[in-house]
Amino acid sequence: MARKKRTSPAFEKLAQRLSGLKAIDEKLDLGNNLTVEAISQTLLTYNSELEDYNIFLGNVDSKLNSVEQMEEAANNLSEKILIAVAAKYGNDSNEYEKAGGKRKSDIKHSGPRKSKAKSAAQ
Repeated sequence: MARKKRTSPAFEKLAQRLSGLKAIDEKLDLGNNLTVEAISQTLLTYNSELEDYNIFLGNVDSKLNSVEQMEEAANNLSEKILIAVAAKYGNDSNEYEKAGGKRKSDIKHSGPRKSKAKSAAQ
């Protein structure tokens, strides 16, 4: 499942403020490096970083898909190995247990269960 790409309300608010400043004067200087040009550059830097982050998320999603495919392949291989050991040695053998299977004779079955209808009637 793809990760949700991020947006920034703070960046959007800054862009709106910048538009307002540009409406006042394209070369407005409020002092303390609060100029239209400086704020524009800062906003470009912020948006670039956000874009890099969203690209990174896309790459993470791609890598996760690759890992999940490998996990599925590993599970299939593990199952094939156990089936092959059972075919060669039997599913009640020590070799089957060594390969990670549960020997047939070690599986304990519980007795018959009473149905709820019979229990309620009693």
